[in-house]
Order: sequence, then C-alpha cells, then structure tokens
Amino acid sequence: MIFLVGCAKIYVKLLLSEDNMKLLTSPFGSVGHALAKTLEAARASGDNYIEIPYGEYDIYKEDCAHAILCVSNHGHNGYKSAALVIEDFDGLTVDGNGSVFNLRGCMDFAIVNNSKNITIKNLTVKCPDICNFQGKVIESTPEMVKVDLGENHPKLYRYGYALFEDIEHEKVPFTRTLEYDPATKKIRRGLGDDNFGKPFFNSFNLKFEGEVLCIPNVPVPPVVGNVIVFCISRRIGQAFLAAKSENVTFENITVNTCWGMAFIAQKCTTVTIRGCKVTPEGENCWSAGQDASHFVNCRGKVTIEDNLFENQLDDAVNFHGIYTQIKKIADNKLLVSYKHWQTVGIDIYSKGDRIQM
Repeated sequence: MIFLVGCAKIYVKLLLSEDNMKLLTSPFGSVGHALAKTLEAARASGDNYIEIPYGEYDIYKEDCAHAILCVSNHGHNGYKSAALVIEDFDGLTVDGNGSVFNLRGCMDFAIVNNSKNITIKNLTVKCPDICNFQGKVIESTPEMVKVDLGENHPKLYRYGYALFEDIEHEKVPFTRTLEYDPATKKIRRGLGDDNFGKPFFNSFNLKFEGEVLCIPNVPVPPVVGNVIVFCISRRIGQAFLAAKSENVTFENITVNTCWGMAFIAQKCTTVTIRGCKVTPEGENCWSAGQDASHFVNCRGKVTIEDNLFENQLDDAVNFHGIYTQIKKIADNKLLVSYKHWQTVGIDIYSKGDRIQM
C-alpha cells in the first residue's frame, strides 16, 4: 500500500512503505509533482493501492504530469495536464478518502490511458479558475437588461461584445447564456440555449456600470431576480478521462465544476460510474461545463448506477460512435476522412477490427 501524506501545497511527503517507512520529499514541493512521483513508485514496486489522506489540496497545472491525446467532443487536442496520468497500468486503485482537489488551471484531475482494472474513488474535484460565471438580474426590459456580476467574476474585456481572458491568458468568447431560478437552480422553462432570444456572442453592445453588466436590446428579457449563467465556447478540459482502457471504475466522486465534461470514456471496454455526483456548490447554478458523462466508441458493459447528475451545461449521459467517410479506394486500401471536427485525430481503427460499410 502507498500513502501520500502531508497536505500543504509547499511541502509534501510520500510514505512509500509501511514496513521501512521510507520517506521521499517532493523536490518541487507541490501536490501535483508528489502525485506523479507516487504513481512512479507504485509502478516500480508493484503496489496497486494509493491512499491519499483526507485534506483539501490545491493542484497547479504547471506542476502536473502531461499526456498527448485527442479527446472526442472537446475540439482542443494535444497537450493535456492532469493531477494523475495513469498510463500502461494493470491494476490500480486511487482512494481520495474524501479529499477535495482544487484544480488551478485548465487541466484534468485524472487521465487513464491504455490501462486495465483501474478504480478512482472517494474524492471531490473543483475548478475555481473556470471561466463560466453567473450574475443576478437586477433590471429587465426589452430595452435594457442589467446583471450584477459581483466581485468575483472573470476579467471581462470591455470591447462592447462578449469576450474575456481566461487563466491561460487567452481571449475566450461566450457562446450562450442560461437563465436559472436561484431558489430551485432549475433552468427557466420554454427557453433554448440562447436565453435572451438570440445568440449572445458578438451580438450585444455590452456596457458596464461598475460590476453590473448592461445588455441592451434583448428580445426575450429575463426575470428579475433570476440568475444568468454565461457559458464559454471552449471545452478544454475534463474532470476524468479514460481512453483505450479496460475495466475502469469511478466511484463516490463529486465534481462541482470542471472545464468540459465531468466523465468521458473513449475506446474503452467496460466502464462503471457508481455513486458519483455532478452537482453545483453553494450558490452556483451550474456544475460541469458540458456533459456529466460521455461515452465514445466504447464496448463491453457501461454501468451508470446510483449517481446524481444535475446542472451540467449539456447532456447528463451521451453514448455515440465515430464515423468516417470513404474518400478513395485503391490497392485494397481505404482513405477515409473524419466528418465531425470534434473527432479529428482519434485513432478509432485498430488492427484486427471488422469494419462495416
């Protein structure tokens, strides 16, 4: 058994063996680096259980391990950062003991890649720096809507349209708004993704009065007192990603916020999500930035049992495959092309596969 001990983000120790109590100190003094070293130790020793003592941990993107992946239905492929990058393992359990992990930056908590018999359980994930945010409607007419954003909203670029800078110092547009009743945290009935009656991005001459966002000429004005959630266009991170893996279990996990989907599995065989929650915290009306769970080109048995998925900004559950179009047939070979921009780069074909045309 492997224990990660110490909760401070400045000084973290790894207790690698109950027998000899050998102590290693993370040279960078970061939780992210310590977790990476713990995985290395588990691989070297053959231990298959990592237990993290209860605590609240800040994990910074720049201190974490990385993987290079194309992720379906996110559209931002390549370099991925995660607190745990579990690659090429056969048999591993990570037990958070109820710990809370604050992911500081655009990152995942866990990436499970090309592995078997993996369980991650008993923890909570939050993304305090995410760009989605909300405000309360304090005035509402077709001529002018005013939304009080409070003190903690992201730094908006006040150029007269909906664009702001995220934690990665990139300018990110809003694509839609959602209107919620704060008492029930339910979306106002009868409205689509564009709750103001037209697409939000680049379509309003926005102005500010202190922390109040002023939105003129709104075809469908919101209800005074309701909450408006401003949704960004980027799906740049998941809470948990499983790719090309077998028998993966997520158990007793809470996701309060994340950049994209909470749980996504692609090209996996047998995945279980049990006793998990995707739910907002405090006064927040939204949880995951996109789907609560998403399964792409998976096989075997997918079990979704005793979970609570609420207030995610897209589907609760989504299953689908990936299809390509034949462009050319020559010399007993096929040249195919991806037809959906959010599937590009995913190696959906493997040696020995039977293909239906």
